[in-house]
Amino acid sequence: MRLKFLFMTMIAALAFAGCSSEDDPINKGDENTDDSYGYVAVNIVEPKSIDTRAVAGYEDGTNTENNAATALFCVYKTDGTMQCDPRTINLTEESGASDNNPYVEKVYKAVLVIDGVKEADKPATNLELVCVLNAPSTLTVTKTTSLATLKQQINDYGSHTDGTFIMTNSVYKNGDMEVCGATVTGDDLKTSASDALEHPVEIYVERVVARIQAKAGTSFGNQGATPSVDGTEKSLTINVTGIEVANIAQKSYLFKNISGFSYGWAWDVTNKRSYWETVPLMTGDNALTFGNKSYKDIATETSFNITTLTNFKEYVQPNTSAQKTAILVTAQLMDGSNPADLAYIRGGYTTKAGAKNVILTYLQSKGYCKKVSDSPAQYTSIVADDIEWVNNEDLKAETGSGEISWLESYEVVARVKSSVTDLFINNAGTYTSTTTTVINTDLAGTETSHPYVARVYTDGKCYYYVNIDQSPVAGTGTTAHTYDGVIRNHIYDLTLNSIRGVGTPVFDPEDVIIPDQPTDETLWFIGARVNVLKWRIVKQNVDFSGN
Repeated sequence: MRLKFLFMTMIAALAFAGCSSEDDPINKGDENTDDSYGYVAVNIVEPKSIDTRAVAGYEDGTNTENNAATALFCVYKTDGTMQCDPRTINLTEESGASDNNPYVEKVYKAVLVIDGVKEADKPATNLELVCVLNAPSTLTVTKTTSLATLKQQINDYGSHTDGTFIMTNSVYKNGDMEVCGATVTGDDLKTSASDALEHPVEIYVERVVARIQAKAGTSFGNQGATPSVDGTEKSLTINVTGIEVANIAQKSYLFKNISGFSYGWAWDVTNKRSYWETVPLMTGDNALTFGNKSYKDIATETSFNITTLTNFKEYVQPNTSAQKTAILVTAQLMDGSNPADLAYIRGGYTTKAGAKNVILTYLQSKGYCKKVSDSPAQYTSIVADDIEWVNNEDLKAETGSGEISWLESYEVVARVKSSVTDLFINNAGTYTSTTTTVINTDLAGTETSHPYVARVYTDGKCYYYVNIDQSPVAGTGTTAHTYDGVIRNHIYDLTLNSIRGVGTPVFDPEDVIIPDQPTDETLWFIGARVNVLKWRIVKQNVDFSGN
């Protein structure tokens, strides 16, 4: 006859105890009397976060981060097809179950009903059990959903309110073999609940999101900036106005994707973990996109005091793409009690008026001028009020204008305003009519030569950032490097120690900031310590410093 087989799974680090849904016949008794069902008793455990550095560290999650209301279970055969229909089970906590295990935060129990298992023909090959805790309403799984399809699900899995933190099986490598689901052998299938509970099958799960947190060091140093402006050193102070996480991934894989890399330090078989992952591509139907804010949105507090920063926290989805997740600090450079008047052009710092003078001098050298009278014909130089600065965001917003491919996000180009008419070129006293398009194309330059591109610090506004560092240092000497990235179920604990230098300029405070800095000079350096925690902690010390 058919038996109700039970097996118990422990999902390492956060275990969930729950009862079956109300139509599951678990209450009919411990022994199987119905020939249409098999039972699986489940304990779910979730690993704590840990440091990726030499000194490991774990931190318990909060109740909000740990709570799980439901678990979606899928049992797969070796060919990747489902053994039976997926089941969603309500969960309740088993108190005290994790007291003696430093890697376990909570334990929950549940009983899963499996169809089509007979005592006489227990599976000759192993089954694979995967689960999704707090599965989102957007996730659709049926019996026809293959394991490969389930693992490749891409969506916004960044929910982080109480009882909505999504958790899935921890994925890692054991030798050359990828491990995802818990292995269920024929011996793990039991004929009674009591027998199953004595022989648990362990399942390790982890949160899809990571947590980034930042605080100021005990002796945070604001060292100001000392740029040479028109040949004279200026002493500027840095007024920090806000802090934010930049380049937040808006999508992720439901299960950790560990394809496409083979870093030896990424695998931790002992703790059923891996410390790197692959994220969706930035092209195609499921292209990875990023969330960022403008200077105006970040600098909303009227009196932000970074020296007392203790509780900044943000939950983010994994990101190991080329567009790195970063901690970004906005600031205003001050010259005494006034916003700094600062621009950069032709390899040096000047004032905004000084930068326009550089442009006007160039226009005069090329003979560009404007006619002010026809009879007799009179011409005059183009003046500062005829010139405006624009960036690529301005160009994209204008009908018929296209962005300049070589113009960086922090750069601007000068152009003659469209309201300026009767433009001419003076060639040794011969005046030839020209247009703003001709002049502005000249000012923009080319991809290989654009000497009159500038950087303008509007009202002294700027920003500083540091990419989140995931891995230990690899290599030695000049080859030493780290891997920047954010991995699920990690805590990135940043200590901000100092800030120095002029930062990356902000031209328009309403433009979204995508962190970047010039490659031709060091505007600043961030000294940070990052710890990753149980939640795995990555600690990073940060010093922002430069010229």
